[in-house]
Amino acid sequence: MNRFLITLLLMASTIFAGGKSFMSGGLNVKIPSQMTLDESKPGNYFGTLTVIDLYTEELEQDWNTSLSSWVTVSKEIAVWDSVAGSLTTTVQDTIGGVLVNKDKYVMFIALDLVNTTFRILKTEIYTWTTSGWFMQGRTVYNYDSNNYLLSVLTEFQLIPGTFMPMMRITYTNNSAGNPELELTESYNMATSQWSSSSKSEFVYQTGNLDYLVSETEYDWESSAWVPYDKTLFTRNAQLNPTETIYQDYNNGSFENSNREVVVYLADGKKEDSLYYYYWSGVASGWENSSLEIYTYNTAGDEDVVYLKDWDGSAWTNSRKVSFSYDSQNRVTEELTQDWEISTYVNAFREISSYQVTSVEDESAPASFSLKNNYPNPFNPSTTIEYEILTGGMVTLTVYNVLGQIVAVLQNGYQQAGVYTVQFDGTGLTSGVYLYELAAGNAKITKKMILNK
Repeated sequence: MNRFLITLLLMASTIFAGGKSFMSGGLNVKIPSQMTLDESKPGNYFGTLTVIDLYTEELEQDWNTSLSSWVTVSKEIAVWDSVAGSLTTTVQDTIGGVLVNKDKYVMFIALDLVNTTFRILKTEIYTWTTSGWFMQGRTVYNYDSNNYLLSVLTEFQLIPGTFMPMMRITYTNNSAGNPELELTESYNMATSQWSSSSKSEFVYQTGNLDYLVSETEYDWESSAWVPYDKTLFTRNAQLNPTETIYQDYNNGSFENSNREVVVYLADGKKEDSLYYYYWSGVASGWENSSLEIYTYNTAGDEDVVYLKDWDGSAWTNSRKVSFSYDSQNRVTEELTQDWEISTYVNAFREISSYQVTSVEDESAPASFSLKNNYPNPFNPSTTIEYEILTGGMVTLTVYNVLGQIVAVLQNGYQQAGVYTVQFDGTGLTSGVYLYELAAGNAKITKKMILNK
């Protein structure tokens, strides 16, 4: 790999690292919290989703002990464009006490609402400059007629409109569409040719081509493939890993390194506890390292996660992560606290909201308000109340999660005042719907659930 390409790769891993992210053709890309990638699918291209809110905002804050207050570090704003089929995540960092643009990630996806899954088609990465957003790189996913992943191509933009190939990943799949071979190649600008960089070999359980048993990683050195690590999986009936063993290649053979053991609840999906181990060469066995314990609220959402360390004879408290939710079971706060001496103390937190609160995105605040519909969930009708503070053109529109208009409840001039409208879901299927109040350039969007 030439020096220039190495520099670009290092730059990409530095600029785009952090937060909820995934590797897209060698680049770290932000992913909204409502989307979960399927870790049993190598390639980071497929996953499940709860719902795509039209707008989400995550404010990251650190606890300042000396001030006894929270200090804003960064903000992530995610916007869903149903027409383009894209999710745009903008990252802002605090500089001099002010939030300023840093990076932007655009992910184009194909949705399967019947199975609540998504498939990534393309990702684009931008950085903020004095003249605006500049695209640094893009990754395109290519599929066959069965929607099996065939290849991933990543390019860097040197100057506007001029792209340079950086990395290419090709897949050889089994009959279930799961990769048996993942070959990564880097582009050599000096020779204008692709050269082998690394590869992964995947082995599946006999008789179950969705059950990934092992993954072996290789690097291309001179003229031969050299293995460097291996991962072994044991899975439950839902194909979620119950045991994962990581091995390093040393002196001609693989040696144990680390191990994870997951205990699930009765559904086989939600984690009850997660144990981490490391291999002790002296004792020739696994030694305790750390532990995560998961609890859930009455709605089945993650409530508190306790992290513990092994001190040689017992588990000791290390950290606690607590979650808060709104009436629609959306996360509003993720609070992380560290154990100090005899109690948990604040460390950092993420505050999530689902309507525009950023000054740079809010063009007409305080001109109207939108209440939560009631009842919610509803069947078949629900009441929506809103208030207009100044007269003007007002629209109230209902969408499905694809962004398609289901109903227009108001479209025209209204005087200042409080208004109540009924939405009737007769004839619609059960699911999540969005209702949006708009006046001028300002909008407020909320979510409601039809449960027949």
